[in-house]
Amino acid sequence: LIADQLIMAPVSTIMCLGFTGVLQECKADALLEWSLLGRIKSDLPTIWATDMLFWPLANGINFTQIPLVYRPVFTSCADLVWQTFLSFYTMNIADMGTRGPGEDERESGQGAVD
Repeated sequence: LIADQLIMAPVSTIMCLGFTGVLQECKADALLEWSLLGRIKSDLPTIWATDMLFWPLANGINFTQIPLVYRPVFTSCADLVWQTFLSFYTMNIADMGTRGPGEDERESGQGAVD
């Protein structure tokens, strides 16, 4: 469990942030830019800290409370919760500072009909 938290958690988080950047229509050369690296540097500690709270608790419950035949089901449900968290977190980070499609028009007054 310690190796998972110290080695695999940061690696998988970096991969998740990188793939999320690509899927959010970043250009291929943006992977080498500091903006994506800065995003990884700024988001990795938060995601990793949450990972270190979530997975040891989930694994502790899994190995102590869940019968052997249901452990894969419990782990899959915990992974679904974790992936949902990652999805919402990365989308909120990507949307920070951006406006919705109609907000620009209302704020600038261009969309108002007189």
